[in-house]
Amino acid sequence: SDWRSNGTFGEFAAAAVGHMDCLSVHFYDTYIPESDEEDTDPFSGNFTVHLGGNLLAELDLQEAATARLSANGRSPMPLLVSEYGGGFKGTPRYTAGHDWWILRAITGKLMHFLDRPDRILKALPFIVGKATWNAASKANNGSHSYPWLLWRTVTPKGADPKSKTVFLETHLHKWFELFADLDGERFLAHSDDAEVQVQAFRSANRWQVVLNNLAFSEDSGRTVQLH
Repeated sequence: SDWRSNGTFGEFAAAAVGHMDCLSVHFYDTYIPESDEEDTDPFSGNFTVHLGGNLLAELDLQEAATARLSANGRSPMPLLVSEYGGGFKGTPRYTAGHDWWILRAITGKLMHFLDRPDRILKALPFIVGKATWNAASKANNGSHSYPWLLWRTVTPKGADPKSKTVFLETHLHKWFELFADLDGERFLAHSDDAEVQVQAFRSANRWQVVLNNLAFSEDSGRTVQLH
């Protein structure tokens, strides 16, 4: 977005903020596979990440722009993040590596959103169940499956996709499994490593700490101080 006062967002905010209850926004990382070939390395080096400082800067700019235009000059407009996650250019063939890209994108954004409970009304990760409505998901052998599925479709080779479809569970289930038992009251926690996000929760009989590493480095020896 163009954040200048006469830029795209500035003009929109000036005209619309007084007539809206919230902003509805989407935040996505974009991954660009090297090709559509089945044996292509799914961990493309060509991508745009909407995490870390990038996302935080955009949230800050949206809040500052809408706060300046509010009735009291200091109350930012709440956000409804109606979609967030990771997307792909083209129609890459299914690979578990693409599930990892989506899980990484969603988890990193969620950790940022949890720091703004007073400003984000809802945040909906873009993961869907079975894309029976999507033509690409029904391609022979499910080679171009819709990437955001909990269950992808696979048509046995040579079979008619209208009569013979098998649903296979993807790794995106792991995101829901990871957070299923998270409960309690959130309290502030900080990491001394800017690339390691942290959230903390406490209940009557336990504390839970969630850590998420934004770094792409394969170095597993990171030491983090929490406070």
